[in-house]
Amino acid sequence: MSDQELKRHPVRGGIWGIPTGLGLGLLAVNAQMFSLSLTTLGAFAVLGIAIGAVWASFGPAKKPKGAAPDTRASVAEPEPVTAPPGLTEDEPGEDAPPGEHPESV
Repeated sequence: MSDQELKRHPVRGGIWGIPTGLGLGLLAVNAQMFSLSLTTLGAFAVLGIAIGAVWASFGPAKKPKGAAPDTRASVAEPEPVTAPPGLTEDEPGEDAPPGEHPESV
């Protein structure tokens, strides 16, 4: 693999395991494999959390979006800031307060 590190999300997998486990539990109850009870649905929810967390930790990961940052690029020197053409230090710009214009002195 290249310089990019794959991110794993076991907590997110566990959270998505809750509805997956509940769905599998309801499917098993509907197929009359188990009787409907809170214990049955709770056991399937816990099983779904465990399967989701393990799958998110060790299953195949997606490639990161975007390209890897280029660490070899050099940083350019910033250009010096100059006054716009037509303005000097003696003449403030048009948006200067009225008391600072040379004509008002």
